[in-house]
Amino acid sequence: MRHAITGSLLMLAVFTASAEAGTIPWGPRAGFSLKPDQFVIGGHAKVAEPVAGWSIQPNFDLGFGDNTTTLQINGDFAYTFPELETYNWGWYAGAGLTWATYWFSGAGSRGEIGLSILGGVSRILNNENRLSLELRFGIDDIPEFMLTLGYWIF
Repeated sequence: MRHAITGSLLMLAVFTASAEAGTIPWGPRAGFSLKPDQFVIGGHAKVAEPVAGWSIQPNFDLGFGDNTTTLQINGDFAYTFPELETYNWGWYAGAGLTWATYWFSGAGSRGEIGLSILGGVSRILNNENRLSLELRFGIDDIPEFMLTLGYWIF
């Protein structure tokens, strides 16, 4: 448990330092997951755009509930659909590898690797920052479903 909190704070510090330097868009996120049923908090960043429309967006989530604490680290590749952008709204979809570590109340821990498939919508705000609503589906032994609301600082 202590490692999950330390890892989450370290990732948040890296995102914050990068944002202060003006290098990458980043932000906090929160929501819930199913199987395990948890409240999740975390952070995300857009670290690169290797090809037009595609971006590398690592993120992490720390989940609490269902007698389990979860640290989930995602290495996502996402595509933004430029043809669907209208009135400051945009749509995106992607996938990525996920590492999840579970700490069970009184029953030890375990780590799992799986695949996440995601999709979402984002809204550009007046200050050029963004809000996003994202659905994530897990394949293998990672949370089966996650819904998060994120804030992107550009």
